[in-house]
Amino acid sequence: MATCDREWLLESFPCSACLSDKELLAAIVYALGVLTGVDDSNGETLHGSLEETACIACMTQKQMKQSVLQMMVSSFGPTFTVDELRDKIKCMMCLDDNKLRALGIRNLCRFTVLS
Repeated sequence: MATCDREWLLESFPCSACLSDKELLAAIVYALGVLTGVDDSNGETLHGSLEETACIACMTQKQMKQSVLQMMVSSFGPTFTVDELRDKIKCMMCLDDNKLRALGIRNLCRFTVLS
């Protein structure tokens, strides 16, 4: 059975270690497309996808993070004020970025693999 521990995350697809950072990013984007049904199996093309994302590509990294948060928050319903959201995340603010990414990976793993 799959778990969200370090060993499973790194050993379940060992050939990914052979990919460069850019190849890993491209593979993650491709896998997200497969998970969401937006990939070449249903007629999507790279050119068409790039045209559709032209305005998104102009966003700053902060705006991209804002858009990801917007998609996630809108999918589970409740809306938060900025103050309510800050209250919910205040304990995470002392964590370094790598620990925050680790929590994100664990949460994504629980959502995609264990559910």
